[in-house]
Amino acid sequence: MRTEDDFSPDPRKITVRGGVIFNPWVNITASVIITAGLGWLTVWFWGLWREVIDAPAYEDQGLDIAGVLIGVVFAGLATIALFVVTIWLVVWWAKRSGKNRRV
Repeated sequence: MRTEDDFSPDPRKITVRGGVIFNPWVNITASVIITAGLGWLTVWFWGLWREVIDAPAYEDQGLDIAGVLIGVVFAGLATIALFVVTIWLVVWWAKRSGKNRRV
């Protein structure tokens, strides 16, 4: 009986298993692009937060500051989490690629 740890897709071709695409070029590239996009979103939220703080006082400014700060925190945490996932994905593919090498 095969377990999930026995699954070793061929890194030289695209493998589809359970609706998931397994290919290092596709997986790692997608992860890096999404991480960069979330990083950009975090920086954008940070700039928006600075603009709201520096704006002249208005009625709901406190709510706007809190809302944008929540965006900064969650986008930042998501960026860090996806960065860790990207590193894990590279290591996972490195382990799987070693099993499929023919010498």
